[in-house]
Amino acid sequence: MKPTSAKKGLIYLAVAQLVMMGAGFLIHFWVGRYLGPESYGIYGIVLALMGVFNLFLVWGVPRAFSKYLPKNEKAHRLILKKGLLIQLFFGIILGAFYFLASPLLVLLLNDKTLMPYIQFSALVLPAYALFSIYVGYFNGLRLFGIQSFLTIFYSLVKMVSAIGLIYVFRIYGAFAGFIIAPLVTFFIAFPFSFKKSLPQPSKEKDFPTKKLIAFALPFIGLAVLLYIQREIGLLLVKSFLKDNVTTGYYNAANTVAKIPYFFLEALALLALPVVVKTFASKKIQEAKGTIKRMISLLFIILTPAVFLSYFTREEALEFLYGKAYLKGSYIFPFLVLSFSILTLFFILANIFAAIKSPATPFKVSILMVILNVAIAFYLIPEKHMAGAAFATLFSAAVGTLIMAVILFNKIGPFVNVRFAAKIILIAFGATIIALFLDLPLWLLPFEYVALLAFYGLLLWLFKEIKKEDMLVLKDIILFRKD
Repeated sequence: MKPTSAKKGLIYLAVAQLVMMGAGFLIHFWVGRYLGPESYGIYGIVLALMGVFNLFLVWGVPRAFSKYLPKNEKAHRLILKKGLLIQLFFGIILGAFYFLASPLLVLLLNDKTLMPYIQFSALVLPAYALFSIYVGYFNGLRLFGIQSFLTIFYSLVKMVSAIGLIYVFRIYGAFAGFIIAPLVTFFIAFPFSFKKSLPQPSKEKDFPTKKLIAFALPFIGLAVLLYIQREIGLLLVKSFLKDNVTTGYYNAANTVAKIPYFFLEALALLALPVVVKTFASKKIQEAKGTIKRMISLLFIILTPAVFLSYFTREEALEFLYGKAYLKGSYIFPFLVLSFSILTLFFILANIFAAIKSPATPFKVSILMVILNVAIAFYLIPEKHMAGAAFATLFSAAVGTLIMAVILFNKIGPFVNVRFAAKIILIAFGATIIALFLDLPLWLLPFEYVALLAFYGLLLWLFKEIKKEDMLVLKDIILFRKD
């Protein structure tokens, strides 16, 4: 079995990522619509808590596999065995810790009724540990086709089982899907690792376990802090306001606002190897040019999303969740802006980690989370959901500004202020039309497509889209020969 080429690999992984994102958001929307704001608030809180622990499994050993397997292909069976043991151990320990910490968590959240849901969701962690290790394993061997198949299979099983079971077991049914899907996918993935077409295993008897763990820890820390920055507002709204319905409103706005963030997260992960290679090759100017084009492309994509979230804030939430969630529409634009800024921070952090180390972004992330919590503690009691949204926005802006200054001192200017101002004006002019349209709600996706097409036309007419910008992803993907 030959490694997948970079071109095909990108297509496979992009499709798998889109399916996984689509399935995840569809579960959110379905649970929110069927169970209502109160139950959806509970679902969102438990999912946010579970996600913190899950990051240890996603960003740990599987990421280390992506580094060490390409250099040690003949030891792939040994590395897989080591990784499975470490991952299963972590999964069981994290699941047990999460289960035992449930009394403390419900105390912090001021709601003892959350206890059984938290304890039940602890079963997800050891189950997901087994599945995630194979995703990292096949990624490390560059078998992107198998990796993508498993990701898509997992996503579809999770979607079908979670949505199907909520009709019988309600909230428990939704979380049951998160347990069933990784276990089923693990048993599907297991035989693939014994295919004869894989690299012939060597006779090596050991591979240093500490290598896998040492590489994983800094990235786990950064990922956990960024996750907390995204979700802390939801948790604090629940803790301070003690109202599942209001939490449900916030969860709906928070979930939809994260769509651009998740979509563009892949750009940051793709950026890391190309920046490393160009800097390592002493091609400093080429690396700086790639970074500038990436930031420009990011700005082009995110700016109209921010304006559209403001001009169509009520329509967006009603389309996805129904009229029951319109009370959360006023915080929606603030959260979209917050996560757009956080997307920029994520990319800047990954670029700095690629050329120096993840230690500095990690420290800035700590500061960002502390600032978020401090402001939220002060504002939520008085401003409620708006206080949490503002805390997320302000802390993300401060953290991104600090990270931008640090990166500027390292590589020089990477943002053209004149270009940014022109993009803001063009995006505003293209999207403000939404205020004057009075179309049926079901036409909202087509309205977005039309407005974004008009935005693209304006960019072309004003010559703000250059060939170099359009080829930036190609540059990133094809930074090495297939």
